[in-house]
Amino acid sequence: MDMDAEKIVSDISSMPQRLLIAFGSEKDGCSPEVEQSASLKVRIPISDKVESLNVSASAGITLFNRIGFNQKS
Repeated sequence: MDMDAEKIVSDISSMPQRLLIAFGSEKDGCSPEVEQSASLKVRIPISDKVESLNVSASAGITLFNRIGFNQKS
């Protein structure tokens, strides 16, 4: 996740193509090589009162938005 990204995580729900979703460490994020090769970066909107999300929370939110949000019942 990139807090400066223009797109938000919910935008990935409507993308028809396959995605490789990379998560970095909670302390350092992704390596510079991964960040430079990324064709899309997204952010998770959070309250100003929240400093950050741990990587497992970020992964859960991202996967929900990619897979679960638009599944038909």
